[in-house]
Amino acid sequence: MRFLYQNNYLITVFVICTIWIPTVTWAEENNISCPILPNMVQNKVHAIQTAVLAKDYTQLQNLAYLPSFQQSYGENITPVEFWQREEKKGINIFNIILTLLSMDCVMTKGPEGDDYIWPSAVEIPYTQLSLSQQQTLQKLYQHNLDYMYDNNKERGYYLGWFITINHDGRWVTMIKGKD
Repeated sequence: MRFLYQNNYLITVFVICTIWIPTVTWAEENNISCPILPNMVQNKVHAIQTAVLAKDYTQLQNLAYLPSFQQSYGENITPVEFWQREEKKGINIFNIILTLLSMDCVMTKGPEGDDYIWPSAVEIPYTQLSLSQQQTLQKLYQHNLDYMYDNNKERGYYLGWFITINHDGRWVTMIKGKD
């Protein structure tokens, strides 16, 4: 409330403010979609795609940020050893990489800078993904899509394959996730 004096009359002015406080989840608050990638990240994505199209594991490994690159939890093997082992199980690593990098990503703000993570399903609930993103995940996992989510895709968290590239172009993960 403010008091104004005009021509010796006291005028009372009420100011009413409405404060809107949106309800957001941690992921929505700390991550944003990344339609425009920094040049170093774009260059790394292009180099990875080129190595995949050449079906060159060695070239792919050279693009990974070694020795801290992570491809699975708890294993101490090189990316090439891991990828070749997965291929022997019938998993097409090259197809997975191309598919993930064709999807939307999210940007996570971390202590060392921004991280870019594919697919965006890592941070965005399935029901909030675009129809094309849902269809791409369905195609990638076929009958096992519900399995790639904790609980199920309608309520759970994505636990499948994902790729992380730091803001400075370091490719730091290609995590298998749930087996």
